[in-house]
Amino acid sequence: MLSWLNNPKMPTSLNLPRIGTRWVLEVDDCRKTFAVLKEQDVRFLEPQPREEGWGFAADLVGPDGNRFTIHETRKPSATTYWALTTKKA
Repeated sequence: MLSWLNNPKMPTSLNLPRIGTRWVLEVDDCRKTFAVLKEQDVRFLEPQPREEGWGFAADLVGPDGNRFTIHETRKPSATTYWALTTKKA
């Protein structure tokens, strides 16, 4: 899944100078993908993936200076599923 980031209210790190388009790549396990890519000398902007309420993400820079984000969406819990599917009185 690719996400197009164009919300001006997003964190200022998205407004850093860069070449080309910023791509967000959805992965099944952000922390595992981070570790595998780090072993291959991929340059990340943070020492570890960051955890947000929605999941995990880590920003990296490609060889041409393009910015990418690997992104893992947190799986909904059973409580969330129940709240969304239960009919309200």
